[in-house]
This record gives sequence, C-alpha cells and structure tokens, in this order.
Amino acid sequence: MELSEEFLKCYQEFKNEITSTYSYLEKDKTTTINLDKIKDFLISFGKIIDDEIKIKETDINDKILVLTDKEDKKYLSFENGKKIVMTKTNFNLTNYNYSELLEILRFLDITVSDNSYDYLRTQIVEEINSISNVSILKN
Repeated sequence: MELSEEFLKCYQEFKNEITSTYSYLEKDKTTTINLDKIKDFLISFGKIIDDEIKIKETDINDKILVLTDKEDKKYLSFENGKKIVMTKTNFNLTNYNYSELLEILRFLDITVSDNSYDYLRTQIVEEINSISNVSILKN
C-alpha cells in the first residue's frame, strides 16, 4: 500500500506535535498542543482504514482541557472568565496577575484541607509579594 503525500504530511505534523509536547514536558516547561493537527491525522488515518471519523468544528477557547488523569488536579474559573487546571507541579505563576493569584490562593484555602498544595501556596504568596514589592517601588 502506498501512502499519499497528504497523509504523510499529516502524519509528520502529528508526530512533531506529540514529540515537541513531550519534549517540553520533560524539561518541566509549560506546553501547548494543537488539537487540529491531531484531529487532521485521525481523519486521514480513518480514510486509510475505512473508518470515517467525523469531528465537529468546536471552539475550544476558554475551555479546560485535561491532557491526562494521572495526577490530582483542581479546576478553577476566575471571576474574569479564564479557566485553569492546577496541578502540584509545572505551574507557572508568572502568567497570572495579582488578583488572579489571590483567587487561586483563596480557592486552595477553601478546597484543599490537607497539605498537598502547600508548596504551591508558598509559591503563590512569594509571587504576590513580588508583585506587591514592584508596585511599591513604582510609586
């Protein structure tokens, strides 16, 4: 069986997407994943094995996407509508402003009764203090 150039290109994009995602994760870096490349590959592969796959176009903006269920996660929607999935590791606090950090801290205080997120709580407090210190210096 000979594979079309279109399928091979689709496969290569899919492979690159998956390998680069895992590469970032191995380096403890935050990563993104392009679901359209995965969808395109599945549709192309389905054509080859006579298994038509129909996936409706869906807007995934502001949706929470859980990539794995191997780790305990907490889900939070901010007052401004942004949504996040918090894990105990690989959490980049620089992406959040002062009020969002306070919301995360309050959320953890309400929802987590054990010490499993204490490290993250400490990091949040340090980031809040850092933002506060910068604000004081600017004034």
